[in-house]
Amino acid sequence: MFPRFRDHVLQTGLIQEGDTVIAAYSGGKDSTALLHLLRRLRDALPMTLIAVYFNHGLRRDSMREEAFVLRQGGHLDVPVLIGRGDVCGFQTTAGLNLEHAASILRHRFLREVAGNHPGAKIATGHTRSDLVETFLHKLIRGSGSRGLGAIFLRKGDDLIRPLLGFNAGEIYRFLEENHIPFYRDPSNTDTSLVRNRLRRDLIPRMSQIEPALAQHIHQTAILLSDEHAFIRGEARRFLSKRLLLGKILPLNRFFSQPVALQRAVLREYLLLVRGDLDNITFSHIEHLRAAGRGPRRLSLPGLTLAMRQGFIFPAHTSLSRYAYANVSTGVLDLDEIDSRLQVDLADTFVKPKNHFEICIPHPRSRETLTVRSPDREDRYRKIQARFAQPVFEMIREAGFPAALRHLCPVITTEDGQIVWVVGAPVAQGHRVLDTTAGPFLRIRCRRRPSLPTR
Repeated sequence: MFPRFRDHVLQTGLIQEGDTVIAAYSGGKDSTALLHLLRRLRDALPMTLIAVYFNHGLRRDSMREEAFVLRQGGHLDVPVLIGRGDVCGFQTTAGLNLEHAASILRHRFLREVAGNHPGAKIATGHTRSDLVETFLHKLIRGSGSRGLGAIFLRKGDDLIRPLLGFNAGEIYRFLEENHIPFYRDPSNTDTSLVRNRLRRDLIPRMSQIEPALAQHIHQTAILLSDEHAFIRGEARRFLSKRLLLGKILPLNRFFSQPVALQRAVLREYLLLVRGDLDNITFSHIEHLRAAGRGPRRLSLPGLTLAMRQGFIFPAHTSLSRYAYANVSTGVLDLDEIDSRLQVDLADTFVKPKNHFEICIPHPRSRETLTVRSPDREDRYRKIQARFAQPVFEMIREAGFPAALRHLCPVITTEDGQIVWVVGAPVAQGHRVLDTTAGPFLRIRCRRRPSLPTR
């Protein structure tokens, strides 16, 4: 088995010379086979190998398992790092099932260890058999393409699964032929656990109907993974163009998108503002889609969102005040609101396309202009209006909720006269009376695209 393992790892580039590999080690047959194979690979390919064990403390024999793991690490001359955590306490606090809570804490510890070794790769012992079990487990729980296509050789830049080309039978024979001991987890025979029932009952029966079950499920997972990658890319592009400050989602074009893309956009949005999608279900996404059509608050696991006047944002969002004096022609980045102001000198009048641009007589603009966030005391008379109106009221009429009013910059002259509130018409006193009498000052405000990152 080792020659196949070595050739597979080298051909796929999963591990390269000089890498640091963090092996997730539980003492069970799959992770034991992985650690032994990686130890042999270390002799042929110079690398740093570290084993990581997380003691969940959920079984009476957990300390015996930990002692076994440490002995095996000593026999193989591989350092073993031990982690522990209060799984039950975390389960209660996070509102998760026990298996999910244990998995999260285990992976957090793996990430913590990997973080101490820049560029390290985390290797897990998932096999082809695990792929089948996981696929069927997620299928009966109602997962979409993201969950069903989740197990592959690589996940991101740092997680690898070198055993994914081998099934459970091949792993067992490797251990038996090489007289390698492994720790037998008593919970693997507990038929109250769905995974064990799948492994011991459903999968053998399905394999009688279709002997190539594992191969076909692997093919299906690849198709679903590719489709998920495509729609996720589309969702990220949508957010890149529209998301403000990494947390404010305007919905002006959201509901015209296909439903599948709407769901993907909301998943990516929650991933950005929460940092993960733990305990986020299909129902949460559907409630959020429905809530986006009306003014309300929606509480999700670990996050409360506000839906106001066509925006979704974290309920306690607070935007910073800002002020930029001596504005001249050119580009001005308003970093506080992810916007960009473009000021150009024009010889001919350019009719504004919307309320996010203006064209005003240049002679009135020779004095210095200031761009700032709106104040409660601000009032101005917009074009063709009979009287001055509070700016905050104008912003509300333009469709911006109170919490996001700073998204509408105010442009003033040096003596404080308001020329324009972005999102509203130009001031009456700065309108163009003669479109042939240039030059003019053209000012446009645009949202600055920013690519969302994980």
